[in-house]
Amino acid sequence: MLDALQSVQAGEVPHLTEYGVNFSGLNGLSGLELFSELMRLILGPAAHPDDVALRQALMATMRTSASEPAGSLADTIGRFVSELAWRTTVVQLTASPRRGSVVKASLIRLEERVRMYIGGKVRQVTNQLVNATPQTVADFASSLAAKACRLFGKETETP
Repeated sequence: MLDALQSVQAGEVPHLTEYGVNFSGLNGLSGLELFSELMRLILGPAAHPDDVALRQALMATMRTSASEPAGSLADTIGRFVSELAWRTTVVQLTASPRRGSVVKASLIRLEERVRMYIGGKVRQVTNQLVNATPQTVADFASSLAAKACRLFGKETETP
């Protein structure tokens, strides 16, 4: 994905054909708008809530990277994994058939606790994630989301 974004910015049209991207539709786009369109073209429509979580995590990471001073690759990967694990946790918790109505204030406290848990776990392995394969990174985020659901899922159930 980032390779395709760099190709567009460099004007390397032939490289984009392997992604099935029509360059003319990307003319005039930049930043998040360009990234969002590339994501749509390359990933296709979201067919599952986990696909939506992935897209949201990518966009949140890009927004943060665009609005904050340049960080290291490890920081960017760490932000992405944290976002992906958080958004996957939300998908899993909200899809739970046992989940009842929860007071909004409780949800806000729960979000803070889950995000702190996920962020702490990601910070412990951020430097290792830099050298990991994309599948390993995705597996780690998924595993972390599952752990967060086990730890915090009971808080979203009604007695």
